[in-house]
Amino acid sequence: MRLTGVTKVYNGKKILDIKELNLEKGKIYAFVGENGAGKTTLFRLLAKLTFPTEGTIELDSEADKLGVMIESPAIDLDMTAEENLIWASKVYGKENCMDIYELLDLVRLGNVKLKARRFSLGMKQRLGIAMCLLQKPNLLILDEPMNGLDPIGMLEVRNLLLKINEQGTTILISSHILEELYKLATDYIFIKKGEIIQRKSIQELDDLEKQTYELKTNDNKRALEYLREILDCEAYIKDSQIIMDIGSKDLCDVSKSLAQNEIYILGLKEENFSIEEYYMGVMK
Repeated sequence: MRLTGVTKVYNGKKILDIKELNLEKGKIYAFVGENGAGKTTLFRLLAKLTFPTEGTIELDSEADKLGVMIESPAIDLDMTAEENLIWASKVYGKENCMDIYELLDLVRLGNVKLKARRFSLGMKQRLGIAMCLLQKPNLLILDEPMNGLDPIGMLEVRNLLLKINEQGTTILISSHILEELYKLATDYIFIKKGEIIQRKSIQELDDLEKQTYELKTNDNKRALEYLREILDCEAYIKDSQIIMDIGSKDLCDVSKSLAQNEIYILGLKEENFSIEEYYMGVMK
């Protein structure tokens, strides 16, 4: 899947500006950013629910089979889970759909006879995902599927998505619950004011955990600029301290380079990696 020069303008205001974005099959992409950053608009474009003002979106041929849940599950609250899936399978054509009873077992609703309006939020979310999976999609787009779930509900949805992904489905997901995404996604795409400002794989984030330090110097402002621009380290300010990722560099070499430029380390300790803190640093 490839996006090139994609923009979206509403009422004369550009709310999305994606220069280029390539997404590989079989991965779980987490899209993170503040409310209004453009995540839902991007998902609506990919789901063909709206069209770009400019640019092109090239979907893989298999990605024509989409499963989409944006904002809330599309379910009839006066039907049971089984009745919802039977109705949807008639609309799509049974020959194009998964076996509904196999699907109900997959989302752990096989023995539930309640009307959907009596479901917990987690049950509604799982039924919504089942509705998305009915047509055997190759691409699953989920906007805030963890919203409002309790810890058990989040665990159930996470395990379900991992199982679906193991079967080859590419998943695009947004959520503000970053620690939960950290247990799920293979890649992270950070969006700010409609633009992609950074992307990281789970491996790159795991590496940060091993190479991240909290640093205090005699001139934090100059140290931050030097680390970023000269040494090409990822660094940001947190509570008057510098949090830096030295990557593959040697810590002694970094320290020596700072000292040669009259930037002296006054305090140094290893930093426990937090996806929330990393997110806050990226979004500054």
